[in-house]
Amino acid sequence: MSAPKLSDVIEPSPLVEDYSTLTPGDYVGRLAPSLGMIIEHELYNREILISNEFLDTDTFLFITYLKPMVDVLKIVNDGLNRLHEAPLAVSLDQEMGFGKTHFLTLLWHLYAQTYKWSEDMLINSRALLSEVKESGYKRAVAERTLVLALDLISYPLGSDPYETFFESAAKLMELKRAPVGLDPEFLRGLKGLKPIEAARRLISHLNDVPLLIMIDEFYGGLYRAAEGGSERVIESLVSLISFLKEVVDASRGRAKLVIIISSARQDAERWSKASVILQKRGLSHLVEAVNDLNDRLSRLKPITLRRIEVEDVISILVKRLFKFKAGRREAALRVKGALKSALVDLLDEESLNDFTLKIEKYYPFSPSLEHLIRKFLYPAFGADLPRSQHIRDLLKITASAISKLIRDGGWSECFLIIPAHISPEDITSILGEAKVANEWMRVYQSCRMVAEKVDEAELKRLLLLILASIYTKSVTTNITKLIDMLRSPKILSREEIEFRGSTVQDLVRMIAGGVPDAFLKRFSDAIGYLEKMPYVNSTIYEDINYYIMSLVPGPVELLDSFIREERRRAGLEAEDYNVITSYFEEHMTRQYSLSGYFQSFSDKRAPPKVILVDWGYISGDSEKPRFIDYLDQDAFTIIVASPWSIAKRLLRGAKPQELGEEARSIVERFRNDILSRLNLFAIVVPEFRLEDQKELCEYIAQVNASANLTDYIKPKDIKEVRRRRLDVARRAPTYDLLRELYEDEKSFEDIMIEVMNAMLQKIDNYASRITIAAIQNYTAKIISLFNTVIYYDPSSKSIKKDRLSVSLGTIKELRNLYGEIPSWIASAVSTKCGVKGVDDLRAALLDYVKNYAAKHKTDLLSWKRLEIDGRAIKAALGGGWPEIPLKPKSISIVETAIKSLGGSYAIEDPEIHAIKISVEDLKIMVEPAIMPPPPPPSPELFDVVEVRGIDNVMIGLTLVTNPQYSDRVSAVSLRVDLRKKGLIDIRQCIKEVLNDLNISKVLSAHRNDIGDLHLTVFLKEKMKREEIIGMLRMVGVNEKMVELRRGGAS
Repeated sequence: MSAPKLSDVIEPSPLVEDYSTLTPGDYVGRLAPSLGMIIEHELYNREILISNEFLDTDTFLFITYLKPMVDVLKIVNDGLNRLHEAPLAVSLDQEMGFGKTHFLTLLWHLYAQTYKWSEDMLINSRALLSEVKESGYKRAVAERTLVLALDLISYPLGSDPYETFFESAAKLMELKRAPVGLDPEFLRGLKGLKPIEAARRLISHLNDVPLLIMIDEFYGGLYRAAEGGSERVIESLVSLISFLKEVVDASRGRAKLVIIISSARQDAERWSKASVILQKRGLSHLVEAVNDLNDRLSRLKPITLRRIEVEDVISILVKRLFKFKAGRREAALRVKGALKSALVDLLDEESLNDFTLKIEKYYPFSPSLEHLIRKFLYPAFGADLPRSQHIRDLLKITASAISKLIRDGGWSECFLIIPAHISPEDITSILGEAKVANEWMRVYQSCRMVAEKVDEAELKRLLLLILASIYTKSVTTNITKLIDMLRSPKILSREEIEFRGSTVQDLVRMIAGGVPDAFLKRFSDAIGYLEKMPYVNSTIYEDINYYIMSLVPGPVELLDSFIREERRRAGLEAEDYNVITSYFEEHMTRQYSLSGYFQSFSDKRAPPKVILVDWGYISGDSEKPRFIDYLDQDAFTIIVASPWSIAKRLLRGAKPQELGEEARSIVERFRNDILSRLNLFAIVVPEFRLEDQKELCEYIAQVNASANLTDYIKPKDIKEVRRRRLDVARRAPTYDLLRELYEDEKSFEDIMIEVMNAMLQKIDNYASRITIAAIQNYTAKIISLFNTVIYYDPSSKSIKKDRLSVSLGTIKELRNLYGEIPSWIASAVSTKCGVKGVDDLRAALLDYVKNYAAKHKTDLLSWKRLEIDGRAIKAALGGGWPEIPLKPKSISIVETAIKSLGGSYAIEDPEIHAIKISVEDLKIMVEPAIMPPPPPPSPELFDVVEVRGIDNVMIGLTLVTNPQYSDRVSAVSLRVDLRKKGLIDIRQCIKEVLNDLNISKVLSAHRNDIGDLHLTVFLKEKMKREEIIGMLRMVGVNEKMVELRRGGAS
């Protein structure tokens, strides 16, 4: 059964669209509840904007995941249900975004807003209400409970927090209309009393009415007031705190009191740091009041919400963001089965089982999202996202991912929501520090741009997902940890390495379920591209390779900086073709003397000669062109126009396709000046566009930059090492930002030197790969330039212009390439134009002489000798001769070929049959010859005897055991197939060992089990067939079951 797509199982909730566009500043009231906004909307101002899911009890209970809160909820319910010796205190001090206000909002709905709902009104949330009841919640108690709640950051503008505290309680009691409760006017009157008196009056009037006090944003509100609040607000807060202290004291053994103080840990830490300064500013009474309250509450041993785990987050995300159209567990099992089959060849057994077993728990999310969730949940471990709002951020970025999947069509293609679906931009927006966030996005986009250049759409999509996956694991504000991973991974724990690094198996798991199964077959191809990513580095930890994305540039970025510099020098950045041509010429004349390689070839390996000249030597003017002076009187000469001189001609307006024709016309015009050598030369004209030259210079720049980088970071002078490696590191766009992370500049430089040292081998390897690839591309391109040849065709007696195709070999270095180019051109021209050596000329001359003899057979039949002038043939071949339309490598080898013609030859003529040729002083004499009969064939000899059939083999073994024949045997091979009992395979065993094995006895014992039997006897000397057959007949072997062959034949 195939795995269901996300769209088959899930319908995104309306909250997805609402959450997906929020920024962190918009969370409160939209994505996360605000107790103050809820109170204000409910009791003071209905125009206050807050999402309905926090106002409507049925909806709020439906989206609430109770498990992390249930223990505290039990305590609260118990504290309000019965009288305790001391009031119960709850301290909610987790970091922002861990559900503190959500818990307070839950209590608001359960205990404050009982007038707005009844159980029969709850349609979606009855299951959760049942869980609430199981925790000890009693509706009757809730209706009687007095709720005093205040959000110290959000309360009606212009109001006094102390007075608002009582006014809200009074308004709430008016709405609750509890049959047994406090008079609202009594509550309003408390705000006019001194805090201690108000507390005592309240406790004395409760009369068994439960009291729930909830203070949200405690330290955040205090800090804000201390930093910018009016004196009136500060005094009001002091009164409030004094009231709370007295209530705690006065309620002991008298009232059912639960007091909850909630504040983000960040705010508590900020207050703690600021309190010393506040005392000096005259706010010691506020600080002391807070300290006294903390002292009172600490004696009550307050409880708190339990730590949120990854599984809790999955449940929260599922509750908020999804509506299931089909069974979640059934869908998860189907996905599990499908992925287990798809990944079996990509993951080891342990990794595969671990991944698939978690699918039921995580569905519809990939289990690989665990690492990202941990980044948000436990920032203290990695300090990766210190400004994260944790679950709030996870809700937002997940909603954004779902929304994008729906827009892009991925919702109906994917089985799971994978880490790569989380937008890097969304994660970066949570980093907080703008400079770091911007650099991370630049780093990611740099890698993405490289991936976008991949031509194959399928491979590109896979690579982009892998990049996004690596990013989600690596992204952090704790950049020094990434630097440590690169410079000295051994100093880190495995947990830290795995927290930010991704193995190949990690990456498989991270994309599984987010791409079609067919894409997984290209996974290794996609991984191969990672080495081309500018900011993707790899580090080895305990023999395992981990990929990370970091602000430290990898070999790609470092080499690219050198390539960019070289491209600017070459004029490639500005596309200045004058500069490009100068760069090209400099490379081929100064960096490598291409003319010198041509000269060396001509000196050592001619003929033919291959000479490189500038275009001006060919085109010349109205007078005789200068290339004629280079033509050899004896050797075939190939004149090659230099590519840079062609480029200069193109810069002056010439069209590429015109140059070859221009060269042909020049040869045609001056053919009478070189009649004797017309068949002894060719001209090669590179016809190309300036864009082709630009492409060549791109490859040259890559080769030069690679060499410059490796030479620069490995200077011969040891004193230069530190300076140069720091210079290379400073080329990184992120260098200045990285410098800011370290207080001491020298320490930072030392660390960067360590990073560069650790990357040295990678830089070397990458530069080598780039060089090899560039040279291969350059070789194919440069050779393709030599594409037009002008030569004389003896058959048509015309000057021809033709296409030339030069074959190339394997090249690793440019100097080897330039050393081979003359040879490759010579070979191509020789093939195209018919330039031949001695053997081919001799064969052509022999055919000519045979044809000549056949034409003059009347003279030969009369026993007259024919005579041909060899010197005339030499001259004719130099100028081009239709009778033999070949080009000699040199005139001297024509003479050599003529002199080698002597001998007798059969000809295809029924009357002559054969001729005899002799050569004297380059005169070729031809006369009839009588051919001797062919010698009789020599007898066939054999030294290997192969015998088949069980009876034949049993008898054949006597060749080894019988002294009459065994002296002729050198070795024996035996192969016996005993079916289920096994296989006997003896190879070229000497006869003495075979006798000791007593093979005949074994064969006899297992005769009925033998399926196939094959005996090979190796003779010491070759024998005639008749001799071997006679020997076999003597021992009784059936010769029809025997095959003879020569050693080495099969």
